[in-house]
Amino acid sequence: MPIQAAAYRFFVASTLTLSIFSTPAISQESQAKPFANMSLPALFNKKIQAELELAENQKGQLEGLLEGLQKQRNQLANELKAFQQSGVDQAKIEARRIEWVNELETEKQIVLMKAMDVLLPHQNKRLEQATVQYMMRETAKKKNLPTGILAPEIRKYLDIDDSQAAKIKERSFQIKAELMKKIKKLSEQAQAQLLNELSKDQKSKLDELIGERID
Repeated sequence: MPIQAAAYRFFVASTLTLSIFSTPAISQESQAKPFANMSLPALFNKKIQAELELAENQKGQLEGLLEGLQKQRNQLANELKAFQQSGVDQAKIEARRIEWVNELETEKQIVLMKAMDVLLPHQNKRLEQATVQYMMRETAKKKNLPTGILAPEIRKYLDIDDSQAAKIKERSFQIKAELMKKIKKLSEQAQAQLLNELSKDQKSKLDELIGERID
């Protein structure tokens, strides 16, 4: 299976189950940084891979790690499904689910450490940065925030208090309003330039057709 096709499914699955399957950071430094637990799924994102400029041998090694993790994940999922269908009580099912999560967490941490070894130092650094950028955008969309700066993880890292957050939010609305005005003006200028391609008679017919402009 090509790494990009498998990577997409893995990235989506990892994102959707982040609250359950987030990968622990592998050092004290990375623990303090926002979205450190998203480095593994981000590593298999097509755009981020392109940003890292991975060599073919690196892609091959990462593909092997991904396939191994997918195999382990599927095996554990099948085991849990069979256990759920065996007729045991809910308490035992929940206990097994917790064991399954812990086993997968351990495997993901191992894969993450191996993946980091595949990357060069500058690629590891860029992966951290690209992951933060991606997650800031995604968190802003998910939580309907005006900017990724207000993502809880970023606020905590930058020590942004409620007062400062309110100012950032207010300023973002002001900037958006100013931007919309500029876009409208540019759009009108573009339309005027296009109308210059019409003859006088064509302009007259168009004015008669659409009437007074609506804001």
